[in-house]
Amino acid sequence: MKKTDYMSKPKTETWRVRKVVMPSFLASALVNGDPSGLEEQDTELYQQCLRHCEDWNIVDCGDEYFSRGCDVDATFLGGVCEYTLLKYN
Repeated sequence: MKKTDYMSKPKTETWRVRKVVMPSFLASALVNGDPSGLEEQDTELYQQCLRHCEDWNIVDCGDEYFSRGCDVDATFLGGVCEYTLLKYN
């Protein structure tokens, strides 16, 4: 029978949470990972958002509000929301 050391430090497995403000019209594409409904001129902003969130899972977005700028593009004017990102540590 294998002896287990119960006094050793347990491995902690956690999720890290990050909040990011990005355009709200991209919410469906970002959360679901499906940009097929986007217009061609919006795909570049979508790609910028994906690069900004590299290695993080976009899991939720909050209520829309108007803003002058967002975390991805400081010149963006329009509706934004706060996205919740998760990363397994």
